[in-house]
Amino acid sequence: MKHYFLFLIAWLSLSLSVAHAQRAFTGRVTDAAGKPLEFATAALYDTDSAFFKGSVTDATGTFQFDRVSPGRYTLEVRLIGFQTVRKPVDLRASEPDLGTITLAETGVGLSEVTVTATAPAVLQKADRMIVRPEVYMLTAGKNAADVLRQLPGVIVDANGGISIVGKPAIVYINGKPADLTGTTVEQLLKTMQAERIERVELITNPSARYEAAHSGAIIDIRLRRDESMGFNGTASASYYLKTTGPAVEPSLSANYRSGRWNVYGSYGGNMGRYEHQYHNVNRYHALDVPLEYTDHGVFRPSGILHNGSFGVDWYASDRHTLGFLARGVRYDGGNINRTTTDIRRLGRTEVDSAIHAPLTMDIYNNNLSLDLNHVWTPTKQTRLSTDVIYAYADHNQEQQMVLHYVTPDGRELRPREGKGHSVFQKTNVWLVKTDLEAPLPASVRLETGAQLSGIRRDNNLRGLTLATADAWIDNPGQSNHFIYKEQIAGLYLNLSRGWGERFSCSAGLRAEHTLQDGYQEVGDTGFTRRRWELFPSASVQVALGHGQSLSLSYARKVDRPSFSSLNPFRFYESPTSYQEGNPNLQPSYRHSLQMVYRLRSYSLTLSYTRTDDMITQEPSQDDATRMQHYTYMNFGRVDNATLSLNIPITVASRWTMNVNANGFYRAYRSRFMGSDFRQASFYGHAYVNNRFDWGRGWQMQLSGYVVTPRWYLARRYQAYGSMALSVEKSLWSGRGTLSATLNDPFRWETSHYVFRYGIIDNDGWAMSDTRYLRLDFSYRFGSDKVKRSRQRRTGAETFNDRL
Repeated sequence: MKHYFLFLIAWLSLSLSVAHAQRAFTGRVTDAAGKPLEFATAALYDTDSAFFKGSVTDATGTFQFDRVSPGRYTLEVRLIGFQTVRKPVDLRASEPDLGTITLAETGVGLSEVTVTATAPAVLQKADRMIVRPEVYMLTAGKNAADVLRQLPGVIVDANGGISIVGKPAIVYINGKPADLTGTTVEQLLKTMQAERIERVELITNPSARYEAAHSGAIIDIRLRRDESMGFNGTASASYYLKTTGPAVEPSLSANYRSGRWNVYGSYGGNMGRYEHQYHNVNRYHALDVPLEYTDHGVFRPSGILHNGSFGVDWYASDRHTLGFLARGVRYDGGNINRTTTDIRRLGRTEVDSAIHAPLTMDIYNNNLSLDLNHVWTPTKQTRLSTDVIYAYADHNQEQQMVLHYVTPDGRELRPREGKGHSVFQKTNVWLVKTDLEAPLPASVRLETGAQLSGIRRDNNLRGLTLATADAWIDNPGQSNHFIYKEQIAGLYLNLSRGWGERFSCSAGLRAEHTLQDGYQEVGDTGFTRRRWELFPSASVQVALGHGQSLSLSYARKVDRPSFSSLNPFRFYESPTSYQEGNPNLQPSYRHSLQMVYRLRSYSLTLSYTRTDDMITQEPSQDDATRMQHYTYMNFGRVDNATLSLNIPITVASRWTMNVNANGFYRAYRSRFMGSDFRQASFYGHAYVNNRFDWGRGWQMQLSGYVVTPRWYLARRYQAYGSMALSVEKSLWSGRGTLSATLNDPFRWETSHYVFRYGIIDNDGWAMSDTRYLRLDFSYRFGSDKVKRSRQRRTGAETFNDRL
């Protein structure tokens, strides 16, 4: 451990030794006759078109920018009644005078000026797509999970898995993972107000700055907060009308700033009942008398979810900010799963016998994370951020499944059996992370950082068996105690530079040392693994003129096994299936190459990803017991190519449309289920979003998507999709909003599949209660003149997708 801290100290020493040459630059503004213009505003923008520094001219027409590092910027000078001047400038220490800027009169007076501006709903940049939900969709009363499902190119499957351009995606909030200690991302996002989201950044090929373990894509949700004097907030509530039972989602966010202190917090809840159904048919051809097992299950989770956060920022000076952020999540609920398995001879319709298997599950989760953050900005272009984080989570679960073997008329064939378990799992996480951004000579931009992290997960499972009618006793043969520990030390360096307005490039390298230790009490077995690894990245951007640009990027990433996939416990999902982890799992590695072509607001993306040792579940079948067994394994090689097109369209003055279309090619090659496996296929995904502004506060949104038939290994999924219709009315001068949403009215989101490979022959479908009518109300209270707060870019970018 001491070597890790020496590593961090050495990096900090190197970072603080970076020299920043800064000085003042001045200029003068006049009219066409050479008369000085007072009160003209002069602004500098950086290469990303983000505001950097501003100034106002004095009586002599002079403006001044203090503490500016030399480099390339865009200078903008404006004054009402005059034409705005905007031009690129190359600031050099040897030339502090920017000269005289002459403004031409427009003949428009102050009383005649009306300013209207709307940010684009979708903006494609060199390394990411930026979506502004408040422009792209109707957000009042909705939650962050609703936003994710409607983002261009994002696919959310029936199991809640998220992908972009064929890559698995991890969700960030303000630059850090949304799920630090094990709460599912879906639960967390369902308790977050969509109106709190300022923008969503879709990063499909992350650079060396991001965690090497985040091998796919990143969905970074950037939230609004408020930082000027005053108090305000938003309260909202949603009510779901469903055939399976109602659900309620209350939420509240508030902010107060006085002097150098900023205090903010939020609460979100989810209370209700939900339902998932599945239907699966397994055929056993190798038996002397071939049989067919038909499972039909109804899974009804219900419970109460609370998600809260509290933060304090202290602006100690113009250069130093200290922040503290606490987040807590608690879930208290249970699930009831009723499965019926009909057993018949293959080819017959008559049922010979059946298994009725009611399953009950009680779940209690607690999660807490504490984040202490310091930001030092000696100049606008120099930023040093440090985070110290501790997180804790516990998971308590008790599951009991009783098997009733009966005849078609309900008579018991043999005594009932019971399988169950009681799990107590606790996780402790610590993390220290620091990032530096600074300009270097020759217009080079430096990004570097270091991270140390550790996790300890203690998973104690006690197997249960049914002894009498209602008495459950311990089952030592199904009990185990698994302890997993992991430490990661990482260091990255990224350099970027631009040449003129047309060409820029960047190159980065991330080095990580990983120490993993797992111990299984049963059998007194374990493993220890150490590895040093390098993860390079590079990108090139070229401006082609006439609103066109081209970018090319490459990155190497790793996908480490999730903690649950390493856990060798056996979990029964139904009377005929169970899954278990594999402590011998190895990481998988991805090489990603991406090209993006932009023509004004249109974009075309071509990407290729090669994955070695992909982590997936391999099925097997025991004909003697009629059990389906799923275990984690490393799959040899997967090649994935994607072509993505995004087209925003203004159909009419009150009708805007965004069309996103994706074509995928995926090829598998490996040993799978005991034989050589080769499979390649094409499939597609399209999403269309329409937004209508009827005036007088009325708006409507009509959206829908479709996914064509596709293969995942040997499993083929049929086409599926969905549509949603929302109507929204603004109330009380925009402070209140009332909306109604009809989602998936035709149940198009039902997932149908077929799996026929080796000795396994099954097919089925899965369906969730995605059809609902939701009523939303939101109200903004407090000052309307509050600016946005700083966006905390804190650490802990390691664990959320693996817990």
